[in-house]
Amino acid sequence: MEDLCIQILIFSCVIISVIGVFSENKLENFMQALSIFLALMVVIVFGAINNHRIQSQFNTIQKKQQEESVVVLRNSAVARVVSSQVVVGDVLYVTQGDQLKVDLVMLDSDSG
Repeated sequence: MEDLCIQILIFSCVIISVIGVFSENKLENFMQALSIFLALMVVIVFGAINNHRIQSQFNTIQKKQQEESVVVLRNSAVARVVSSQVVVGDVLYVTQGDQLKVDLVMLDSDSG
């Protein structure tokens, strides 16, 4: 219930329902409360769908980041490993265009 729109709709629905109990026009007030309740349900459903879509996209990005591979020197052998499997002591071979998501210390470079 952090969304201000949802809070306003709930408050409006409650107020109209209370007014409807004490008024002569009960059917009209009931219909107004029902329409506000339906609007509230639409906001909640679309919010949930949007949150699910955003979470799904985030999970896809996370999975893709974990799948990127790098070339390392480990135990005197050159190997290609997933970037999430890089450990302390690995020597990375970095070429132009590589995207690194690891902390490292640059030992040597050829920039020419």
